[in-house]
Amino acid sequence: MDKHKVFQKELGKRAGCMKMLKRSVRELTRSSSSSSSSSGGGCSGGCGSGVDAQRLQLQMEELSARWEAVCGMSVCKQGRLEAAMRQAEEFHALVHSFLGRLSEAEKTLKYGLGPPEERSAQQCQLQLQELLQSLQCQQLELECITSLGEEILAVCHPDSVVTIRSWLTVAKSRFQEVRGRLQLHEERLQCERRRAEADREELQRLQLWVEAAEEALSERDGEPLPDGVQLLRELSRQHAEFMEELSRKWG
Repeated sequence: MDKHKVFQKELGKRAGCMKMLKRSVRELTRSSSSSSSSSGGGCSGGCGSGVDAQRLQLQMEELSARWEAVCGMSVCKQGRLEAAMRQAEEFHALVHSFLGRLSEAEKTLKYGLGPPEERSAQQCQLQLQELLQSLQCQQLELECITSLGEEILAVCHPDSVVTIRSWLTVAKSRFQEVRGRLQLHEERLQCERRRAEADREELQRLQLWVEAAEEALSERDGEPLPDGVQLLRELSRQHAEFMEELSRKWG
């Protein structure tokens, strides 16, 4: 872009020279025509001067055509460069906005959810769902960034290729990194839910066992103790087994 601006300045300087040259050729041609007319039918010096003027006029027309072509190409290139600059600015803005949102999502994963004991499973699940939806939108953004980057790479100057590819690599790697963190967090939450569900089931089983044991103890408390030593020993053994099982379940 800077090189083209220098070229345009040089072209602008030479535009004045072209105007002066055109004016000089017109004056010379006009002067030659006047000389030819004043010489009448004679063709001593006027004919040669007229031929030279015509040749000069043709050369001037050819030069003017080439000048106009160069000016047209310069304007065309200026348009392409401006379009490329707008693309580059759009690419730069998209990448930095994309990386900024990824950083915010990463902070939320790291600090925003809090430890399990300070939040409900439902609240954590809702936050994770929001992050997942946000990441899905950012995946579409990444596809747009990649498409725009490839489009720029197809037409950009070789010196810009490394920079564009570097930004594309950074955007893709950061997205994969944050998505990996989110997946790990989701897996950890699923493990917590499964563990909580298993604890609830175990608690229900324990409650049922306690209720059954309480009912059995109430029934036995209402029964008179046997007189025989053997029966008392059997009851004592059963009670010891009951206490061991109770200790295991509460342990």
